[in-house]
Amino acid sequence: MARLFRADHEQLGALSRFNRHPWGTALCLGFRAPGQEGREPDHRAILILFKKDLIPFSEKDSWILELAYHPLSLALEKALTLRLIDVASQQWRSTFDAVSQPISVIDDEFRIVKANRAMADLVGEEIRALKGKRCYQLIAGRRSPCPRCPANAATREAPGVRVRTRGGQDHMVWSHRIRTGRGSYKFQFYRNVTKEQELTSQLIQAEKMVALGALVNAIAHELNNPIAGILATAQLLRRIGGVSDDLLDDAGGIESGALRTKRIIDMLLGFTQSSIRDADESTVEENVHTTLLLAKSALGGVRISTELSCADLVVQNASVHQQILFNLITNAAHALNGGGGVRITSRRTGTNLEISVSDDGPGISQDRLHRIFDPFVTTKAEGEGTGLGLSIVKNLVSRLRGDIRVESSQGRGTAFFVRVPIQSTGGDMP
Repeated sequence: MARLFRADHEQLGALSRFNRHPWGTALCLGFRAPGQEGREPDHRAILILFKKDLIPFSEKDSWILELAYHPLSLALEKALTLRLIDVASQQWRSTFDAVSQPISVIDDEFRIVKANRAMADLVGEEIRALKGKRCYQLIAGRRSPCPRCPANAATREAPGVRVRTRGGQDHMVWSHRIRTGRGSYKFQFYRNVTKEQELTSQLIQAEKMVALGALVNAIAHELNNPIAGILATAQLLRRIGGVSDDLLDDAGGIESGALRTKRIIDMLLGFTQSSIRDADESTVEENVHTTLLLAKSALGGVRISTELSCADLVVQNASVHQQILFNLITNAAHALNGGGGVRITSRRTGTNLEISVSDDGPGISQDRLHRIFDPFVTTKAEGEGTGLGLSIVKNLVSRLRGDIRVESSQGRGTAFFVRVPIQSTGGDMP
């Protein structure tokens, strides 16, 4: 029968008293603390042994017992070492999970070996579910490693690489190689730069809009004078008596073309000006009808259907509404590529007017959808679009204190929904 105690000052005092009893003896076992290999043992444990009879322990008995229980010293050292390793592991895991940025450790096959809590939150899974999964599949939703993957370089000097996650967010990724007794791994560090990218894009777009405003004003000034002359001449020809019917028809076509050109110039000027001052009134039905006439040449043989539940609703700033409709309708017609149709609907929702323009074209991919209202962004082939139409629409809708949203599904078409307050469609708009 035996009992084991950790040696301290009080226990060592009791040891001298205990050794006077014939039915038991106490041994001091030395052991080293972890990290003190090669040194003399400086930690002790008291092993108290009890005998069944009253025959006292001889000096030889004590020597044999010390020799027999030497493995216990080694076991104590090992137990303490394992305990310290366990504590250090828990501290490392707590620190690892406390980092707010996503971190992962991957092997040479891009399999995740370890990941912190922020990484699990990024991909929406539990930490234990990440182990063994390939990082490019889990994070970017790819079937192969990301282009210019930083893990291929994995040096402290290697620059970070931007990666778009499955959720559409942009992250910069840095990778550093770490070597252990079990092999070589890469330490991956992620930082969300989505907001930084958005701010940078907004700054670039603002600079573009300043340049565009100056360009539009210069072009409008150069075009308005000759267009005014053309328009006046065409109108004069139509008023002169004794003119042939063919000439009158030609004059009418010239006048119509000049008016359309003037409207386009006014549309561009309205996009770059700081306020809307038109207070012209028109019904929803008249706005749609006028816009379809203006867009007739762009529509070609596209099938148009309308469902106007509030056709007689009167709105102010009619020309602004027509500009919005014109861009949305022509944009939808171009998306059809010669087939399908465009549907226009309107309805009143409380104090708001909602107009939708939808098509059954090929739709817009998700990676472009979130940038569809940015200037100079277009889904058309190179050279076929300026990328300004939807940006102009959003600008005009904002000035009417409204909002616009888009829904699209590839292969099923796209729908734009414009909602503006009815009571704030008049007067000067900011």
